[in-house]
Amino acid sequence: MTSESEPVSEPTNHKCEDCGRVFTTAEELTIHYKKEHTEVL
Repeated sequence: MTSESEPVSEPTNHKCEDCGRVFTTAEELTIHYKKEHTEVL
């Protein structure tokens, strides 16, 4: 009954600009970015 408020094909708006993956939380995006895209810091 909550299919309208829970989009499946389009999660929230935390998108990794480097690879295009989309995450539901900023924390998930941060963890992903540190794991996958940490070269120059």
